[in-house]
Amino acid sequence: MDSSIGTGKGSGGIKGIYMELMTVEEVASKLRVKRSWVYTHADELGVYHAGKYLRFSWSRVLECLERGLVRWVIHLTTLCNLFPWNGIRSTGNKSEQKA
Repeated sequence: MDSSIGTGKGSGGIKGIYMELMTVEEVASKLRVKRSWVYTHADELGVYHAGKYLRFSWSRVLECLERGLVRWVIHLTTLCNLFPWNGIRSTGNKSEQKA
């Protein structure tokens, strides 16, 4: 039996998937965020569960982030259309806001 599963030309296979999986720490480092942020957004980043461990495919993380960014821009555009700019800046101090 051939022990090189997934190493055939163009197959990717199990070994190909395994080689590209990243830990929470690796994803956090690449995104330059805290590990807690990765844990909080794991489902949005396309997490794979390996027992108690979380693993990520970098290409899938980027794909999910791009989709999320598109949704965020659409959401922001919708909010701006519903609540047009009225010259009020949110500074936290109501006395500093323009009327």
